[in-house]
Amino acid sequence: MKIERSTIIDGELHLFCTGCQEYLPADPEFFYRNKNRKTGFRSRCKACYYETPSAIARDTAHIQRGQVIGGLFRESVITRVLARDTKKQGRN
Repeated sequence: MKIERSTIIDGELHLFCTGCQEYLPADPEFFYRNKNRKTGFRSRCKACYYETPSAIARDTAHIQRGQVIGGLFRESVITRVLARDTKKQGRN
């Protein structure tokens, strides 16, 4: 069954996030822009993007260096990074 990547809900364009499998408003608040795509936005929402391993690794490095992270940053990522580091220290 083919999933529609975009749909109109309440008169507003919504895009399907391939990460969380939900329709979200086609708006820079929810999706990063991508000028190469027909919709103009990436296929994953910002929340799902921050759950990718590359984003977590980057944010972990920022936290360890004590740098402030700008933009949308999920508190759950910080919590998960700190919990993981605590577990690693307990094993050593």
